Amino acid sequence: MGTGRGLREEGEPGRKAKGLGGLLERVGGWGCFQMVHVAIVCVSFAFVSTHSFLQNFTASIPDHHCRSPGNLWPVDAQGRPERCLRFRGNATNETETCVEGWVYNLTTIQSTIVTEWDLVCSLKSLQGLAQSVYLAGVLLGAIVFGGLADRLGRRAIFLWCLFQTAALNTGAALAPSFSIYCVCRCLTGSGMSGLVLNGMGLVLEWTTPSHRAVVSGFLSFVLSLGQLNLAILAFGLQHWRHLQLAAGAPYALCFLCSWWLPESVRWLMVRRRFSGALRALKLVSWINRVPAARAQLSLEMLESEYSQEELGGTPGSSVLDLFRSREMLAILACIMGIWFSATFAFYSLALDLQRFPGEDPYLVQIVLGSIDLPFRLLVPKLANRLGRKLTLSSCMILGAGFLLGAIPVPHGGYRAGPPSDGAECAVQGLHVSLHQLQHPRGLRGLPDLPPDDWDGGQQHGGTPGRCDGPTGPAGEPDVPPLAAHTLRYHRSGGQHPGCLPARDKGSALA
Repeated sequence: MGTGRGLREEGEPGRKAKGLGGLLERVGGWGCFQMVHVAIVCVSFAFVSTHSFLQNFTASIPDHHCRSPGNLWPVDAQGRPERCLRFRGNATNETETCVEGWVYNLTTIQSTIVTEWDLVCSLKSLQGLAQSVYLAGVLLGAIVFGGLADRLGRRAIFLWCLFQTAALNTGAALAPSFSIYCVCRCLTGSGMSGLVLNGMGLVLEWTTPSHRAVVSGFLSFVLSLGQLNLAILAFGLQHWRHLQLAAGAPYALCFLCSWWLPESVRWLMVRRRFSGALRALKLVSWINRVPAARAQLSLEMLESEYSQEELGGTPGSSVLDLFRSREMLAILACIMGIWFSATFAFYSLALDLQRFPGEDPYLVQIVLGSIDLPFRLLVPKLANRLGRKLTLSSCMILGAGFLLGAIPVPHGGYRAGPPSDGAECAVQGLHVSLHQLQHPRGLRGLPDLPPDDWDGGQQHGGTPGRCDGPTGPAGEPDVPPLAAHTLRYHRSGGQHPGCLPARDKGSALA
């Protein structure tokens, strides 16, 4: 504490792996098991953003007008038929609401939930309600499944969330009414949140310290592919029920393929389930083709290396600990303001492609998805080189500039590019700010919160569901507090936890 020693880089020569990292190295380090494990989780992660923005197509509002026997409608200022009014069936020019329903222009799409349940005119607000219900489910899942994973295990909750997502998404695709559709979407969102938290944690807890930063970055990159997958699926599937069903099919496949995955060895060791940890380690050594490790591993070795003294700790922290420090409160208030402005800018554009009139919605979706990829690679490198504060400020200023620069673009011009660039700048700044919140100096005055140099690798990535808690002499953290999960799943849209930048090399440990 306060030695002034800079943080070591992962994989630094001369640094001997110890603790759980040493055990993972004994059973093969980065081998076939880890590769297959990452591949299975990547399949589920590749469609997370697809569900977050699914209603861009399943709930799009086509051109429509009242169904009228005489095919006579009042017109608006642009000379188009009024959407919510029609002439009465008499000689006067009196108008009335669409008592006989609506006629929809289905030239570009076969069916949406709007055309299915007539969510237009007085019921138009229900279209946005369906998206809000999904996001509420994401928030609920982050709170519920984060705590349950600490008690029941990463694997069990990950499997349950895969099953819940696949089943409830199918229920949404087959929903006979709008209310049932909303319930299924809410539970789908909660399952999506849980599988991201526990999928990321399960993978990284089976990954050696020298590979965690790379794996975290790769998973974050895969999470960004969901918007591109959505554009492709929506272009080929014009009926909303077919699109909804296709977006959830990969989770049924992942559920079947994930049964053989072992529980997180870190969670098993923290819970002192040494027999289960031994079976898991022997399975991994067999898959990685390291037969010598199977003979070396034993219960006595695990119990001696991870004694009660090393794994013990004080009771976990709570969310209230975040409010006991003035410095932490100040940081929290600033970051919350940044979160609000960044997510507001991003989702106000990304969740309503019809705000770009005249543009091809599939092209706009591809632009929004594609612009995320270079920013995801660039921003962490800039944060490592320039520092988090300067990178955060630059992202927010650049994002505001792009958004304001789109205002004078004429109505017929291409308006999708600058706003999407600006929104992504803001959101990538949000990722940097999240790391600032996870590792501020004010946190180190709080009890039971983890050090920055957790196993030599966690300073490189925000890891949902990781073991953050009291540490012993071995540096192995205890079961994470709820506060860690609450902070970590920061984007209520179910977006990626992010590959967050490393701390500056020259910074001192407080």
